Amino acid sequence: MRVKYDPALALTGQVYDPWRYIPAYLIGNSTAPAPENIINDMSQTIKQKSQLTEKYAESISVYSNPASNKLTIEGGSASPIKSFELVSTQGKSVYWSSTGSNQIDVSKLAPANYILIITHQDGLRTSKKILIQR
Repeated sequence: MRVKYDPALALTGQVYDPWRYIPAYLIGNSTAPAPENIINDMSQTIKQKSQLTEKYAESISVYSNPASNKLTIEGGSASPIKSFELVSTQGKSVYWSSTGSNQIDVSKLAPANYILIITHQDGLRTSKKILIQR
């Protein structure tokens, strides 16, 4: 690439500046789209994980919801529960357990909406909306 100057402004008589070479990555020649088989594989993996997550969510029972004193969680046989966490709608963790206890004492929590995040042994996570009221 070269820049052409206005001849009236070229004090030395040089109308063009020196040659400049643009690296290929600046003009996009060194980038290529992801191969199609990788995109297809990734979409299949996402689809399979979302189907598993939905399957796990259906097999988990959380009661009583709305809760006032305690919340009981029962996992299905699809994948055992590894841990669970109760999170406020602002994202603050208010309870976390990995002990295998299936009950949460919610009597000291403020009445509000919460999200129960359940982590399974295989690493997949499901979530349930929880309402705590008095």
